Amino acid sequence: MLDSRLRKINYLRLSITRVCQLRCVYCSHFFAEEHNVLSVEDIGTLVSSAADLGINKVRITGGEPLLRPDLEEIIERISSISKVTDIPVTTNALGLEKRIEHLRLAGMTRLNISIDSLNREKYLQITGFDGLESVKKAIALALEMAIPLKINVVVMPGINDDEADSFITFAKENPLDVRFLQLMPFSGKESANADRTFFENIIADRPWLTYVGNDGGGVADLYAADGFRGRVGLIRPLSKSFCQYCNRIRITSDGKLRPCLGGEHEVDLMPFMKDSQRLREEIFSAVYSKPSAHCFNGGFVSSRGMRDIGG
Repeated sequence: MLDSRLRKINYLRLSITRVCQLRCVYCSHFFAEEHNVLSVEDIGTLVSSAADLGINKVRITGGEPLLRPDLEEIIERISSISKVTDIPVTTNALGLEKRIEHLRLAGMTRLNISIDSLNREKYLQITGFDGLESVKKAIALALEMAIPLKINVVVMPGINDDEADSFITFAKENPLDVRFLQLMPFSGKESANADRTFFENIIADRPWLTYVGNDGGGVADLYAADGFRGRVGLIRPLSKSFCQYCNRIRITSDGKLRPCLGGEHEVDLMPFMKDSQRLREEIFSAVYSKPSAHCFNGGFVSSRGMRDIGG
């Protein structure tokens, strides 16, 4: 499926809930209530139609997807769609160790785990929850099970940017990617022109890290060094846009298709769930009109938070 800029769109980020048990300082300070959440049947219908148009990778996001008790059923339903070959899950990993085997058996192919500090007290400060040890257990179990794993670290100047070397050491010692993410303007408090010194200096200050490529559409620039079992990634959409390579769309937990994270345009797909032809037409039309680039550097702040849109 091509958009009007001839970008091949084959990646769907599917939010299955807006609820999360954490209160991360860059996300929100309220416990979101669920509303109009997609059912397993709705998800099957949406993903099947998207797959007919060329989607072959479906990432499950939230909120926190582990808060859906039917997550295994959702993954199993998606994995039954033959055209979908990759089903990663993005999670905060709280409670993951109890379900990880069932998720893998259902069809989960990879994991992205969000963890913004390796220090227990700082993790509590950032998230409002004393859960670091649970997350570490889940990471250890995923590595033991050889599930491909990425660690996502949102960089917050003055809060956790002093932990860069601890995370780099974690990538050195373990076969995984540690990816530093630029803080995005979603809560209404951050600025798109926030301090970018961390991303400007992290490699310059560590010349022994060498560039080894990028992962998937130029999203993360990857670095490693001799003796590393893993890699270090930089994702900096505000200072190094990858819009020209973007291959993704998003569907929110209430059934809205959002062609671009950094724009307000959404298409409500729910009215077309019983008409497969019209549903495919609406998806195709939304994808075709996907904008050429995000609007963050123009002062845009989304009216919906990441918890509403999907991580």
